[in-house]
Amino acid sequence: MRTTSDVFHLAIPVHDLDEAQHFYVSLLGCKLARRYPDRITVDFFGDQLVCHLTETGPPTQKPLSLYPRHFGVTFREQCDFELLHACAILRKIPFYSDVSTRFEAMAEEHRTFVLLDPSGTKTARYWRGTATQTGFWDPPGLKPGGRRFSFHGARFSIGHAERRTLQRGSHGSRQA
Repeated sequence: MRTTSDVFHLAIPVHDLDEAQHFYVSLLGCKLARRYPDRITVDFFGDQLVCHLTETGPPTQKPLSLYPRHFGVTFREQCDFELLHACAILRKIPFYSDVSTRFEAMAEEHRTFVLLDPSGTKTARYWRGTATQTGFWDPPGLKPGGRRFSFHGARFSIGHAERRTLQRGSHGSRQA
């Protein structure tokens, strides 16, 4: 059984380490743990993600299906899910699919959105709860001037301009 001191390790192929670092560290807010000429390791929401450099080039088209290859994080709090979704829109992170409800009226019902990294890897975000609880709100304690949020060990920051945009409500829809 997994304990809070255990860390899951996942290795994925990437075609460009700089792009991978920009996506996972600068855009998603994961912490860079180490960088070598052939890989980077990041703290992906409390687990270890290693992006290994491969000789394949960038994808030429969007993957046809979410399956079988994707990974992600399941948030315990809806506000974390909503905040990361809003920031993904503001930061123009490519979406594979926007927010949807899966397995409606079933025990495994959840909301999800899926981002696409520069090498075509799909990273999913989930929130399990009542799907009718939709909408964005400021998480408790969000102060003017920005705040850093911790999602299971990863740090994610919101600056002044992003906060103002979120308050105006322009995060609710995204341009394709």
